[in-house]
Amino acid sequence: MLLYRRDDIRPPNVEGSAEEHFCPRCDEDRRMEPKEEERVRKIAAAIKSGAKLRTELCPVCGSPLVEIKGEVRCVVCDRPVVIVRDEAEAGRAMYPYVLSALEEVVVAKLEELTRVLAGAVDPDEVGRVSEAIYRLLAVLRKGIELEELVRKRGSGESA
Repeated sequence: MLLYRRDDIRPPNVEGSAEEHFCPRCDEDRRMEPKEEERVRKIAAAIKSGAKLRTELCPVCGSPLVEIKGEVRCVVCDRPVVIVRDEAEAGRAMYPYVLSALEEVVVAKLEELTRVLAGAVDPDEVGRVSEAIYRLLAVLRKGIELEELVRKRGSGESA
């Protein structure tokens, strides 16, 4: 365990803004790199706000994970983390994220096509753009149905 040594006032580190720490076991000062210092601050702030520290590490940055209101997160990467047992479970865990990304892409395309449709004069162009909008709306509708199905399965309801 590292303790912050408040009574030791020394000139700032020339190489960076690393804080000084004192290790009572080995009676040595330890310097934290600025990036590590920021990591510790973020994790400490989360814990002070009520998060629970977990034993697992972030697969991206290696920081300890925290649990906030039932969600496991890496506060350093600012990403949710889903803990799975096997590849099949990993695939199922990805459904909501994939469906959400699909919805974002479809909505962006619908916005683009709506602008094209507003400026279209040629009846053939109006027909082509309208058909594309219709198909994208069908994809969006199917995505919503899949999200509901995934949500029902996740909550234990029967489909």
